[in-house]
Amino acid sequence: MQSILLTGRLTTDPLLTYTPEIAKCTFVLAVASNHNGYKKTDFIPCVAWRQQAELLGNFAREGQKIEVKGYIRSRTYTSKGQKISCIEFEIVDTEY
Repeated sequence: MQSILLTGRLTTDPLLTYTPEIAKCTFVLAVASNHNGYKKTDFIPCVAWRQQAELLGNFAREGQKIEVKGYIRSRTYTSKGQKISCIEFEIVDTEY
């Protein structure tokens, strides 16, 4: 498994929800980069589970700069009869 480290700012307050068994937190991280004088910002959808989800959901806020470690995960699901594919960054560790 590949491990990736991202540093960026939260675009909104993280959304903390609970399934019947565990906590889930979703948010978008704005990651700025500068290549050969060309500035670019990528918006990365992220998801955290269990204790990481509760920490982010309870303490992180819009505009805050955070560093997250995790991996890329792809998944598919069906919504209103339509198959949807998405790629998101799954968090395993966070630093504020």
